[in-house]
Amino acid sequence: MNQRLDRAALAPVSPPTLRQTIASLTIGSAGLMITGLSPVIMGALFRSGQITGAEMGLTAMAELLTMGLTAGLAGVVLKPERLRLIAAVAGLGAAAADVLSPQLTHGALIGLRAFAGLMEGLMLWIAIAMIARHPNPERTAGVFMTAEVIGAFCLTGLCANLIGPRWGIVGVFAAIGATGLIAALAAPFSPARLAAAHVPEGEAASGMPPLRGWMSLLAMFAFVAAGSGVYVYLEPVAGLHGLGPGAVAAAVQVNLIAQIVGGATATFLAGRVGYNRILLFSGMLATAVYAVYLAGPNLLVFVLATGATGFGGMLLTPFFIPLSVAADPSRRAASMGGGAQLLGGAAGPLAAAGLASRPEAIVILSIGWIVVAVGVGLALAATDRRREPMMEALTAPSEIGGV
Repeated sequence: MNQRLDRAALAPVSPPTLRQTIASLTIGSAGLMITGLSPVIMGALFRSGQITGAEMGLTAMAELLTMGLTAGLAGVVLKPERLRLIAAVAGLGAAAADVLSPQLTHGALIGLRAFAGLMEGLMLWIAIAMIARHPNPERTAGVFMTAEVIGAFCLTGLCANLIGPRWGIVGVFAAIGATGLIAALAAPFSPARLAAAHVPEGEAASGMPPLRGWMSLLAMFAFVAAGSGVYVYLEPVAGLHGLGPGAVAAAVQVNLIAQIVGGATATFLAGRVGYNRILLFSGMLATAVYAVYLAGPNLLVFVLATGATGFGGMLLTPFFIPLSVAADPSRRAASMGGGAQLLGGAAGPLAAAGLASRPEAIVILSIGWIVVAVGVGLALAATDRRREPMMEALTAPSEIGGV
């Protein structure tokens, strides 16, 4: 019996089929769905008295931190086996945490959301592991990001305009929990296991990135921290100028639409424009938006400015791949990029939590994060003696799996 199991474990693993690819991306998208709803959820929890202003950042941080750590460490600790079981357990665990969240407050709620982040991190890891082993990883990653944003846009619209007004925070969490159930239902259609990751000839199978690789991860970390810090506290920032929850809900939806446009633009520019130019443009755009927040925008300007951050962020995200590969050709840093971005998403709200009573200081802090990200990224580009790797164009989704 053991010999048969050993032979099965050593048997060659076929590349994922189109159906398996779609299932894995669906599982990963479900794990990320909560991130697009953070401003709506945090604002609703604050108004209901379940968390304080400072706890808004801590709650978001706890979930994103455990999600990032789980997604990153799973690639080191777990073998890509029994993926269907892991996906089913993670999806059901996340759904259970979502259903229970409206019943808890303060520290208990923060702890539960941290558990939810652990489950969501496992779901995200399944998608990342599949993408890393796919024949066309950059194309698959582009499709994954775009599909996740479209899903988040639809869910945000439902929660803000239909579910939230009628059923409140209970309905919102139930809707998010439904995405966990979808992941569990998709589990049987995903790969049971994946092949071992490819290790380039002459490279060790494991190890840490070089210094330049860590610097590229710092650039990703800082840029995402800037956006997440403001995004989680978007309602207090809007309140600086008399704008309420309705303005925030509209801004979040426009932000998600802009992310779709940003992803399409990145698809067009892939292979044509260097990451350093995109990093500089996105950094300048984010800084301009934060300046608008401080200047006192009206409703229309606030919504459009928030949309601009979504465009710039999604435009830049695919270019993190060539940034990390140029810094570390072994691709160790690239494999850690998703975790670095999620940890940045946790660090932003954590740093902002200490400034919860001063929303304008949160905006200024995010400008500082942007300066770090752009400065480090441009320094890497300026000191790179090799030709900068261009990101392969993200072509039609139908090319997934060679179809």
